[in-house]
Amino acid sequence: MTIFHGVVSLDDSSIKVTVGLDDTTVTLVAGEVEIGEWSSSECRIKESGEGSWVIEAEEERLSFLPDDPSGFALSLNGDASPPQVQPSTVMGPDPAIEGAAPKPSTVTAFYTLAALTAALGLWALITLIT
Repeated sequence: MTIFHGVVSLDDSSIKVTVGLDDTTVTLVAGEVEIGEWSSSECRIKESGEGSWVIEAEEERLSFLPDDPSGFALSLNGDASPPQVQPSTVMGPDPAIEGAAPKPSTVTAFYTLAALTAALGLWALITLIT
C-alpha cells in the first residue's frame, strides 16, 4: 500500500491524516484512528486545484491536501510509485505532528542557558590550561 501524509479540512479545522492507496482499497487514518476504508470502486478522488483533492465516499466529501501533491497525483494516475511504508506505521501515531510553537520567553531562556553553558565550558578549559 502506498501512503501519503497530509491534511483533511473539516468544519474550519485541519486534521493530519494518512491516505493509503492500493489497487483495491483507499484508507484514511488520523493518528491511531481509522476514519474510513473503502474499495476503490466506491471511492472517488478528484483534483480540486492548488494541490488539493476531494475524496468522495459514502455521500461524504473531504478536502485533502497532501504533503506531496505531485507524488499523490502521479500515484493516482499510475505513472509512478512513491516510497512504500510498512503497514504497521500506517496505523501508528504520526511522528510529524508538532506541538505549539515555544513562547518567546522559553526561546530566550534556552539561548541564555546555552550561552551560560558555553561560558562555563570555556572557563573550565582555561582553568585546565593555566
